[in-house]
Amino acid sequence: MKVKIKIPTDWSDVNIETFQKFEELQALELPSNQKNLEIVSLLCSVEKSVLERFKIAEINEIASEINELNVDNVVDVEIKTMIKLNKVKYGLIPNLSEMTTGEFIDLESFIQDGVVKNLHTIMSILYRPIIGSINANGQYTIEDYIPSEAKEQNMLKLPMDIALGVVSFFFRLGLTLQSDLNSSSEKQSLVMARA
Repeated sequence: MKVKIKIPTDWSDVNIETFQKFEELQALELPSNQKNLEIVSLLCSVEKSVLERFKIAEINEIASEINELNVDNVVDVEIKTMIKLNKVKYGLIPNLSEMTTGEFIDLESFIQDGVVKNLHTIMSILYRPIIGSINANGQYTIEDYIPSEAKEQNMLKLPMDIALGVVSFFFRLGLTLQSDLNSSSEKQSLVMARA
């Protein structure tokens, strides 16, 4: 019996829910062949009972291809301000400097509790349904932030390339701000030393 397997080639082929399960698998202490079987089953959406009929070398080769997807290679991932998920148009918070206190506190809390574990919740804060129309300049309004389990669960189906684009943006922004802060502190120290 021939089995067709679709191997994910980039992060758009993997959703948040699958990625979270993948990360849990990576943390498990399993023999490498068993771990490879679990990973291939998860990321290729093939039952383990079907994969158990494959040769070990075939499973390991597929697992090796999957491992080419590397979270460290997300520098080129583009941030998407508008997306469509389950036939709904979502927009990224248009002006991060005008984030509400509730948005900020929840975002900070979920990030501190673990980005991967809470990625779907983080995305439900950052991406919300667009209300009204998008103007000629591409500006839009998103619905108010009202946390809900349903909104979080919906984001489990968000492709990882979109999530990684946002996470990568915030990480680069954080590094830039940290660098600017350090530079400013050094200049302040020099000024104080000269005084």
